[in-house]
Amino acid sequence: MTSDLSSAINDTPFDLLTGKPYPEPTTAQPEADEIEAMLFDRACIATDGCEGVDPDGTCCHGHPSWLLRLGIL
Repeated sequence: MTSDLSSAINDTPFDLLTGKPYPEPTTAQPEADEIEAMLFDRACIATDGCEGVDPDGTCCHGHPSWLLRLGIL
């Protein structure tokens, strides 16, 4: 029996408000220490490189924070 959760993990992350998938990242994934800093600084980098994004938010271009994209939040 396959669970819906295991298939959802492999799907493209999507915006919970709109139900639409997030845009594909245009910048490289940050290193582990950068991700850790984002957790403590309460300011993140979005997947398109925009800075100062809320950890659980998106930038003005619709790209999620790396914390959202990676499923940390």
